[in-house]
Amino acid sequence: MSDLPTICLTPGCPNGIGPEILVESMLRQSSEPAANWQFSGSRQWLREAATRVGASLSPEGVLSRGPDRSPALTCLFADDELPAIPELGTNGPDALLLQARAIEKAVALAKAQKIQGLVTGPIRKDALKYLPGNFVGHTEYLHAHLAKDESPPLMAFAGGPFLLGLATIHVPLKDVSEQLTRPKIRGALLRLHDLVQKLQRVDAPRLAVLGLNPHAGEAGLLGQEEQTVLEPLLEDLKLEGFTLEGPLSADGFFARFGKTGFEPEVDAVLAMYHDQGLAPYKILAGGRGVNITHGLSIARTSPDHGTAADIAGTQRADWGAMHAAVNTCLKLVDV
Repeated sequence: MSDLPTICLTPGCPNGIGPEILVESMLRQSSEPAANWQFSGSRQWLREAATRVGASLSPEGVLSRGPDRSPALTCLFADDELPAIPELGTNGPDALLLQARAIEKAVALAKAQKIQGLVTGPIRKDALKYLPGNFVGHTEYLHAHLAKDESPPLMAFAGGPFLLGLATIHVPLKDVSEQLTRPKIRGALLRLHDLVQKLQRVDAPRLAVLGLNPHAGEAGLLGQEEQTVLEPLLEDLKLEGFTLEGPLSADGFFARFGKTGFEPEVDAVLAMYHDQGLAPYKILAGGRGVNITHGLSIARTSPDHGTAADIAGTQRADWGAMHAAVNTCLKLVDV
C-alpha cells in the first residue's frame, strides 16, 4: 500500500462527537483502502469511540459492526503514552491535553512529509493552550506550522451549491474592515480559484464576491470599502482573465437560493467575514459542510461543526459532515 496516500485522522475532543463520527465515517469506507489510514490517538481511544456506536476494534485496527468493516487504521500512540480517556461529561486538563497531543503528532508527521492528508475532528478551543504559541483556532495553528508559501492559507468550505471562501477568519467584527486590504483579498481569491480548479475540476471558475456593508455599500451611502477596495481590485482581476461578479449584496445573493430559476450560477463565493458566509452556508450545506484549509503543505479538511458535547454518546450525532470531510480529503490528495 506504499503507493497510496497516507491520511491522518485526529479525533477531536474526547467528550464531543468527533471520535464517534470518525468511527461512523470509517465504517462507511470501502474495506479496500483508498489510503493508508492513521489515527492520531491510542487503541484505547479508538476502542472507546467504537463502543459508543456499537462497533468493535480488531487487533489489526479494523472497525466492525454487523457486516460493515473499515479499512485498517494504524494508531499512532500506545495506550500508556496518553492520559486515560475521561468519562463523558467531564472536561478536565486530561481531555484538553489529549486533543493537543493528537494535533501536535499530526503536524509533526506533516512536517516530516510522512502524511499527505489530515482530517481533524472538532476540538475545544481551550485545548490549544497546551500547544506552544498563542492561537485562537485550529486553522491558525496549522497555518503557522504547515503553510506551503508566504501567502496565508484560505479557510474554505465545500458541501453546498458552491465553494465558500472567507477573506477574514476568526476576527472580531470591529476589526474586519481594516483587514480587508487589496493584497489580502486578492490572495484569498487566487486561493479560492485554485481550489475550485482542484476540487471541482473546473478550468475557468466563476467567482462571486460579497460586499462588506449592507446592500454592498449602496454606492457609498452605507460604507466605502466596496468603492475603495473591492471594485478596483475586481476590475483588475477581470482584466487578467478572471470571471468575477461583485461586490454583491450578501442578503440578496443568498435569498436567491431555493427560488427555482433564480439561483446564482457561480462555482465559488468569497465572503468578507466569518458569519456573513458561514451562517447561510451551513443551512445550504444541509449538515454536509466541510471545512478546508487550502494553502498548506498537505490537504486538510474537517467537519464544519463543533464538538456537540451535549449529544456525545447518545447515538444522535450526524456523521455526514465527517464522512464528507474524509472523502473530500481523499479527492484533494488525489489531485
